Order: sequence, then C-alpha cells, then structure tokens
Amino acid sequence: MKNAFLIIAHECPTVLKSLLTQLDHQECDIYLLIDKKSEALAESFRNFSTEKAGFTLLPHSVSIHWGDISQVKAEILLFEKAFQNGPYDYYHLLSGTDQMIKPMEKLKEFLTSNKGKEFVEFWHSAEHDKDTLRKVQRYYLFTKHMKDKKSLIHKIVSPLRNVFLALQKATSFRRQLPYREMKKGSNWVSITNDFCGYLLQQKEHILRKYRHTLCPDEIFLQTTLWNSEFRKNIYAPDGSGQGALRLIDWKRGNPYVWKPADAEELRASKAFFARKFRQPADWI
Repeated sequence: MKNAFLIIAHECPTVLKSLLTQLDHQECDIYLLIDKKSEALAESFRNFSTEKAGFTLLPHSVSIHWGDISQVKAEILLFEKAFQNGPYDYYHLLSGTDQMIKPMEKLKEFLTSNKGKEFVEFWHSAEHDKDTLRKVQRYYLFTKHMKDKKSLIHKIVSPLRNVFLALQKATSFRRQLPYREMKKGSNWVSITNDFCGYLLQQKEHILRKYRHTLCPDEIFLQTTLWNSEFRKNIYAPDGSGQGALRLIDWKRGNPYVWKPADAEELRASKAFFARKFRQPADWI
C-alpha cells in the first residue's frame, strides 16, 4: 500500500512539522506546497528532511487566494508532481493544519480493505445545490482580492466585481456549465491512481471552465468524479460526512479548531485525519 500525501500549507509551522513526522513512514511519499505569500514558513522548511518517507518540497511559486482558481492550480500541481513519480495506491490531499488521529498502520489496513474506493465528501442539500450554481453560473472578477479587505486594491475592484455581477443578474445571464450535474464538497480528499490520472487528463478543461468562478476548489473535483465512470467507486456518496475520512467541524467554527479538551471526541471518531489545529495533537 503505497501512499502519496500532498500538503498545502501557509501557517502554523509546529503543526505542519508534527504532521510531517506523523506521515514519515516507509511506502509513503510526502509532497509539500507552501503558499508563495508565506515566505517565513517556506524558509523554515527549506532544509527539512524525513527519515523514512520520500519528501519533495515543491517550488515556492503559487500564491494561493481564498475562493480563487489559484487554489485549484495548487491542488493540480501537487497531483501532477506525485502522479509523475507514481503510481501510488492513494493520493491524500491535506492541509498543513491537519493532524493524523489514527496510526498509519490503521489507515493502510482500512485502505487495503477498501481498495479502489474514492474517498471524496459530497454536500447534498437544496441549499448546497443552490450555492454551487451561484458560484459557477456567473463570472466573478478579481477573486484573488476578495479576502484582502483592508487593501486599496480590494476597495477599488470590489465595486467593479459587484456591478458586473449585478449586470449578469439583471440580464439573466448564465454561463455554460462544465457539466449538467454540478457537485460540491470538501476539497480535502483521498483518491486512487486511476482517478488521479483521469482528473489530470481534464486539466485544461478544468482550468478553463472554472476560471472566474467562486470557490472552484470545492466543486471541480467532486463534479469531475460524479460525471465519470469512477462515480460507482465513491465510498460514501450519500453525504454522510464519512466520505473523505476527515473530521472537520463546520458547526462550531470556520472550521472549528480542535483543542486538548476534544481528545476523547477525536479518538472516538472513525476518521483518520482531522482539521484544523493550532498546536500539535500529541494529546490525542
């Protein structure tokens, strides 16, 4: 059971180092991409090495912005780099603020017994379906500046984006959707080598069709999977919260930050990873 762990990080160096240590096992390779804006974090891991796992620090070249196509580009870059060095049984996309909450051997046993399944979370509800269409059926301009609300450029481009959206609504404009059935879910996934290869074949289509959409990282992979022959391999397509093997609490936070007081809840979970942490989870 050979696994590739693909990590996107931009903060919390102690949590990231703890995660890398947790993943440092034979038959595992780690690929780390650090947000270009996080210069200090990148410098602190420039000479990092592992004892057992393979370790690749990708070039510090992608500036990642919330809600922007840059998030999709970062994920595809990681999938591409690992796929070139594969094959792997599974490609696990993780945040740098994740921690493992089950031993690696337990994860390998579970994946072996469920080999071929795609561990991708889907959010099924009328509210989520409506939100998905809202994010993809119109053009969103200047998305990389949406979160930088204190900057001058945000104050300049935000009204322009809003006016352009208003014009699209007033004229009932709708973009041509990438697929008839659009799906949404968490971008943190564990996928097979076959589906990873299929996903990368769709790279140009994905980058073209999801450009100027909102939060495409929550949509492109789920939609591609749902509209492919790999749909039959989805582990939990019902949106039960078990699909991606990750424990992420959106009810108590955005997402909730796990604390030592939550140790029992984390240990009792069926998940293998949890997000997010501000300190290493050596108390689990």
